[in-house]
Amino acid sequence: MAQSWVKVVRDDGGGLGDEIFIDENYQDAGGFIGTAFETDTGKHTFETLDAAGSPAWSADQVIGRPSGNSEQHPVVVTLTPV
Repeated sequence: MAQSWVKVVRDDGGGLGDEIFIDENYQDAGGFIGTAFETDTGKHTFETLDAAGSPAWSADQVIGRPSGNSEQHPVVVTLTPV
C-alpha cells in the first residue's frame, strides 16, 4: 500500500503534541497532533484518547496521495470532539 504524509489537527486548535491513534490501534501511537507523519493511503480513523483511555477527538478520512504530498505539504486531517 502507498504511503502519504498527514498532519492531524483539532478543530479548536488545541492538543498540540497529543498522541494520535489510527484505526483503533491504541497500543502504538501513529503520530502526534500538529506534527506531520506518514501513514498508509486508504480509509482511516484518527483518534486521541482522554485520561480514561476512551476516544476524545476523532475523524474518519480517506487518505490519498495528492500531487506534491510531502512532509512539508501533508494531507490535513481535522479532529472533532466525540
